[in-house]
Amino acid sequence: MSNEKSLRDIQQATKPPIEAIAQEQLSGAMMEGFGDFLDFLQDEKIRLSWKAINGYKATYKGKGIAGITLGAGGWLDNAVERKNTVTMHIATSDRVNLDADDYLEGQTDEVVALFMERFDHKCVHCRPTCGCSKGSGMNVTIAGKEYEHVCRNAPAVGFTCSGGDMSEMTLNSPCAVYPPIPIRTVPIETVKNLIKARKQYIEKML
Repeated sequence: MSNEKSLRDIQQATKPPIEAIAQEQLSGAMMEGFGDFLDFLQDEKIRLSWKAINGYKATYKGKGIAGITLGAGGWLDNAVERKNTVTMHIATSDRVNLDADDYLEGQTDEVVALFMERFDHKCVHCRPTCGCSKGSGMNVTIAGKEYEHVCRNAPAVGFTCSGGDMSEMTLNSPCAVYPPIPIRTVPIETVKNLIKARKQYIEKML
């Protein structure tokens, strides 16, 4: 058996700050744009902690906000194969059946539209990806519309940025596939607004 430690073992032992991994995985305008994004998280009092290979969990008051991965993270054996790439999965409500309307209350039309798009695709049409079989799940009413037998898990919203300057990110398909399927490009402000929406929801539920 080899005594060589895996990248995961090394990072799990050292738990490097995200700034250190960013220096390894990002460069140029991408690095500068990601630095600005980290400043935004700090201003919002959102903490980052190591979770997996090149992957970090963003939390606010102990509650999950998002997962952020630099490079390929755990998807590839060699995590440097996708340098200058940032991937995020931003949480929404904790439980579709109870909290969705609480999450949506007071949000912008943009945030509501993104949530409903994710919900309609993942929770209604993509149950097999999260282990819910047809005929299981729950009956819920969200934003005044009734749904039957939906997935119990609230949808996260996934984004990827490869290259560029982090001024925009690509919204990904909610299906559990890799590489993620791109849908459309959105400005970084949309990503920040979803993070603020999650933070607002956490404040409301505490």
